[in-house]
Amino acid sequence: MPIICPTSFDTETYVIDVFGIPTLHCVLGPCNRLYHYLEENCEGVNQFSKKLGIVRDPFNNKDYNGNYCEKILKNLDDLQQIVEPKFSPFIETLRALHDVKEACFKPILKPNWRETITRFKNGWCDLFMDFEIGFSNKVHIIIEHIPQVIKRTGRSLHLSSEQVVEAAHAKFDKVWQRYKVNDLERDSHGEKLRNCVVDFNTKNL
Repeated sequence: MPIICPTSFDTETYVIDVFGIPTLHCVLGPCNRLYHYLEENCEGVNQFSKKLGIVRDPFNNKDYNGNYCEKILKNLDDLQQIVEPKFSPFIETLRALHDVKEACFKPILKPNWRETITRFKNGWCDLFMDFEIGFSNKVHIIIEHIPQVIKRTGRSLHLSSEQVVEAAHAKFDKVWQRYKVNDLERDSHGEKLRNCVVDFNTKNL
């Protein structure tokens, strides 16, 4: 529906034209949710995680980051050999998520993009019915809003990825370790943060 902000945009401007789809987090959210369920309910999956060398981020909801989710999605054939047959819908939905990523988020939009989203939608519906796995906001975005964007632009969502920002966060965190003040109420916190930002920006012009 048109965006409600007539002073900044005309009434024909749509929300999806202004705010980019967070494609990275559309992969991270569903991937982590399904894989966490398997870790908690399937014997052998935790050992599989160790074999892949993936570790949950202790500060980010104990989720796996983008590189680790990529490892998970690239090793679904091996993961399927471990889980019980009743958990196969999780594997198939993860496969569909991987296919959505490849079809819709790469530089070139693949002709089968609609099919991949439909398979993801059907897979998640099965998980909801059989395992009570609810529809998160990110799942909703994949099913409803990504098709809207592609139909309006005729292009993939490659340029709307927030991966550059996330990479900048990671680089900034390394610099912040030299300035960090754990107590945010301390008088020195603001000065340390300013000095860190200046240091980081100076080296990344």
